Amino acid sequence: MEGRPVVILDAVRGPSPIHDIDPRLRILTAAAFSVLLATASGWTAPALGLVAAAGCCMLARMPLRALAPRMVAVNAFAALLVVTVPFEAALAHRLPWLAPDATSMLEGLLQALQVGLRANAVVLGLAPLVSTIETVTLGHALEQLGAPTKLTRLLIFTVRYTEVLHAESLRTLRAVRARAFQPRLDLHTLRTLGNLVGMLLVRAFDRSERVMAAMKCRGFAGRFPQFHERRIHRGDWVFAGCAIAFHAALLAERLW
Repeated sequence: MEGRPVVILDAVRGPSPIHDIDPRLRILTAAAFSVLLATASGWTAPALGLVAAAGCCMLARMPLRALAPRMVAVNAFAALLVVTVPFEAALAHRLPWLAPDATSMLEGLLQALQVGLRANAVVLGLAPLVSTIETVTLGHALEQLGAPTKLTRLLIFTVRYTEVLHAESLRTLRAVRARAFQPRLDLHTLRTLGNLVGMLLVRAFDRSERVMAAMKCRGFAGRFPQFHERRIHRGDWVFAGCAIAFHAALLAERLW
């Protein structure tokens, strides 16, 4: 059970032009971009979205090691659609003698390709807009946009302490192995695993008490302070204007 630490929302650090944009604008742009592309039809909007997302990745200087796992996952899903959707469409419109309908298969294939193109554009667009925001900054930005305070606080703690709990579970497993434990399908193994889970919960509760005491000693009053208050500058207005123009173009393409 050895492995690397679990890292959630590992931010891609700058500097880059995208990193200088206000996080609130990036979150709003990412939300509008995802909704418009997810509900788009045809090829024009997904293609434009893919080109715009690739441009944002270049501006954000996204490393390939950060993009590759996401693109592999979304394209594996797209490949599954390409394999299955044409046959489902053919079965839904099969001819009376049960022969496959080539026209329906082609329509299903085109629909699957469109879904894959939209998914690639959305994932590629979210990477430079959201993955470049630090976790605490993301929580502050969501709170300023109207998200519930408890939800943003839960997000910050989850991102921070999932890795800590994973490391604690690895230490516990190493301690069990040092005592020559060999897992088998018997009552002793089940009892040992149950004790391990219980010990992990006890240690997690213990750590949470110590963390809360440390936070209170540092003046925690229900919210995380933000030492660098961001203000809208000229680059933010330029980015907002470009984003509004692009989304308006997507809407116009849909209406026409």
